Amino acid sequence: VRGQQKINTSNKLFLRNPKPNKVFPRGHKKKIKFTYQRPWEKATTPTDPEPLKFPLQKLPQSENPSGWVEPLGGTEHLPFKVYRTRNKQLPVYSDFRKSGASRLTILRKYGGDVNELKQELSRLLGGAEVIVRPGRMEVKGIHVSDIKLWLKRLGF
Repeated sequence: VRGQQKINTSNKLFLRNPKPNKVFPRGHKKKIKFTYQRPWEKATTPTDPEPLKFPLQKLPQSENPSGWVEPLGGTEHLPFKVYRTRNKQLPVYSDFRKSGASRLTILRKYGGDVNELKQELSRLLGGAEVIVRPGRMEVKGIHVSDIKLWLKRLGF
C-alpha cells in the first residue's frame, strides 16, 4: 500500500509540473533517426582485395536437405591440410567472449604450412586479422559460412 502511494504521488507531481520541452515546440512531431551501426555489422572488405592464391573448385548440387557435400578431393597440391571432425563436418566454429562483446571465428584441426593457411585466410576475409594459437586459429568477426564455403571449394 505504501509503495503505491509513492508511485501515485510522484505521478501527480510530474503531471502537475512537467519539464518544459525546449528542443521541440508543442505539436511538433519528433522524428529522430538513429544511424548507429554495430561494429560486427560493418563491412570489412577493402576496396581492392588481394586475389586468392589457390584455385577453387565448383561445388556440385547437394542432394541432402542439410546441404552436406562430400569432400571434393584434389588437395594434394595445397601446402596445408584441414581435417574433418568425427561427424565429417568442417572444424569451423563461432565463439562469443566478454559477454558477446568479442565475436570470433575459430578454425581447428589443420596441419602443414600454418603461415600459408593464415595468409590465405586473411586474403579471403579482406585482410582480417588472423591469430594463431596452439591448436586453433582465431579470426575477429563471424565468418563461419565464408570459411566453410572456401574450404569446401578447396576440396576439404
